[in-house]
Amino acid sequence: VIKNQNELPSKLVEKIIQYSSNTGDKVMDMFLGGCTTARVALQLGRES
Repeated sequence: VIKNQNELPSKLVEKIIQYSSNTGDKVMDMFLGGCTTARVALQLGRES
């Protein structure tokens, strides 16, 4: 596994997803990088 040097902290991504979407919504990360957004979105009950 390669660690992305510019990866956002999971807690920050979690807050952004919670403020900008509802459970069951689809969350799209067009850059994907280290998959932080996808991982957190799935943990929060969103589709990714």
